[in-house]
Amino acid sequence: NIDFDALFNKCQIICSAPMTFDVTVLQQYQRCHSMTELDIIKGTVMDLYPQYEGSWKKYIEEGHSLLYSSGFVMRREDYVNYAEFFTNVCFETLNRMGLHTPDDVAQYTVNEINAGRKPNVNGLGADKGILKYQMQLAGFWQERLSTLYIFNHFDRILFTPFIKMENI
Repeated sequence: NIDFDALFNKCQIICSAPMTFDVTVLQQYQRCHSMTELDIIKGTVMDLYPQYEGSWKKYIEEGHSLLYSSGFVMRREDYVNYAEFFTNVCFETLNRMGLHTPDDVAQYTVNEINAGRKPNVNGLGADKGILKYQMQLAGFWQERLSTLYIFNHFDRILFTPFIKMENI
């Protein structure tokens, strides 16, 4: 029984409160994943959306807040614009990396782990198995890209408490 029309007169988007790190979003990604793909994502964003250069620096390279898990509610037209941005960046990045099938993603991930570029071998997600965890590329990318997009496009954000459901 939520009146979203009335709610969206007060805010533009509803999302979970961001996680705040003691390091930048970029450094946090580097701690847990491979900078190989984040560097390619940055190149893709700069090529497709050069107007994001300052926002990338502000929210990814220098920012400490991440919209973890990409959970949000927004008006349909805003979501269509966000989805276009995300899918354009994600699919172009996958193409640039030559990742077209789940087997490609698995082999890429194995190569990055073996090269020591996916350092989070014993950390978060290790209970799922490092390969299975690190293959969630699009999910890891979406958290950074939604952070970039949302903080860049919305100034009236309603933050709700973040509850991690894995432990419930």
